[in-house]
Amino acid sequence: MWPWLLLVAASGVVCLPTSRGVFSLNATRKEGVEPNFVHSWAAAHAKWGKGFPHEAVEFYALASGHGGIDAEPINHDALYVAEIQLGTPPQSIKLALDTGSADVWVQSTETRYRINRQGPWAVQYIDKSKAGGFVYRDSLQLGGEHVDKALIEAAQMVSGQFESETRYSGVMGLAKKVPNGIQPRQPSFLDTLTQQLDQPVFSADLRADAPSRFDFGFMDESRASGPLTWLHGDASQPHWSVHLGLTSWSTRDDDDWIRTEFDAVVDTGTSLLFLPDSLAAEYWGQIPGVVTSAQAHGSYQFPCALDLPDVMFKLLESHHVVSIPGAYLNYGPVASHGSLCWGGMQSSRQLHHQNLLGDVMLKAVIVGFDLAQGRVGLANKRLGHE
Repeated sequence: MWPWLLLVAASGVVCLPTSRGVFSLNATRKEGVEPNFVHSWAAAHAKWGKGFPHEAVEFYALASGHGGIDAEPINHDALYVAEIQLGTPPQSIKLALDTGSADVWVQSTETRYRINRQGPWAVQYIDKSKAGGFVYRDSLQLGGEHVDKALIEAAQMVSGQFESETRYSGVMGLAKKVPNGIQPRQPSFLDTLTQQLDQPVFSADLRADAPSRFDFGFMDESRASGPLTWLHGDASQPHWSVHLGLTSWSTRDDDDWIRTEFDAVVDTGTSLLFLPDSLAAEYWGQIPGVVTSAQAHGSYQFPCALDLPDVMFKLLESHHVVSIPGAYLNYGPVASHGSLCWGGMQSSRQLHHQNLLGDVMLKAVIVGFDLAQGRVGLANKRLGHE
């Protein structure tokens, strides 16, 4: 099952060409797209859970305004979209950059070339609709960097709702070692790109209301406000992951850290932050007026008028502290209750204890991805007016 199209606030992107093996993709948030907790929550369940929670189907359908499960709640989701050039002569198309998947594919209506047909590929969504097509080799250009004979999955069959989405035309997967959907198995796009980079690294500087940027082949430490710490993770995990152990928030004493060790996947294609149940319960338990939603699997809601405390992680490798502003944990009002807001951090119990560091956290930090050692680095950054 490949439900990774269920992601979560779209943006347009400008490419910055640099020297060979080093390039950047600049993203700007698309105006008029507001966070939608129900869509983001459903997307995380579809992508990382073991099926969509049965008791939430009616809740999701009602909140979506129709009678079925929307397989692609992308209108309100946190995608970072890059404009790339594909084919000869080059055609400009927009692809979503997703560290949680490995495929590079475009809708076939966006491509007119038919070169070196390789074989089939397919993905399947939570509503049993499917996307699939054939694989081609062609040139791909990102910010001045050319990737020759890249494997491109051209979708000949996609669901109608994705087909009508005009903000982007496909996905560029940047997962660590997740198999792509091509049969027989082929190297991932990231495997191919790594061979051309000046250094085997890339980084993400995601932001809420300012330009975001992905850098490839180098680390721009000037964008960080402190040192970057490379973290240990689960070497067997095909996704980018980190191991965290010390958590606190700004209402606790400076030396009062909760020691709960856990692994978490770093995913630019997930909006919300999902932490171990004990941490989520302790954080929200200190907030007056917090309630849980029975329809949304016990998701936390809080009075919108409150200022939430910052969440902090002390990194075990360096004892540097990275912080998530409390304002980022406000995911917007509950539609049925104007005085309550959804929490941007929720319990991973909803996802069978799959902890996820989504964009609620990633917008607060610089994230480095070490392609040689399969590790992730974190650093604080200047958030400016955000």
